[in-house]
Amino acid sequence: MAMMQMFVSEWQAFAGTVHASQAGSTKSMTGGRGARAADSARLQRKWVRKQIGLAIAAAGTMIIFLHGMVQLTA
Repeated sequence: MAMMQMFVSEWQAFAGTVHASQAGSTKSMTGGRGARAADSARLQRKWVRKQIGLAIAAAGTMIIFLHGMVQLTA
């Protein structure tokens, strides 16, 4: 359950970061295009890393679950 809470809090923090980035990007439509593009690319990379981490954690959980099932049947 602690793992689930950790993932939920990570995604909530990430959503807050995305929201703050979007709110900050509307301040200047002329001068900050390069900064907005860099920030968007940074958030995209962060999202991909979070997806990879979630997939690895889910795979590990599945392996532990399957190992437990094998141990119970042996």
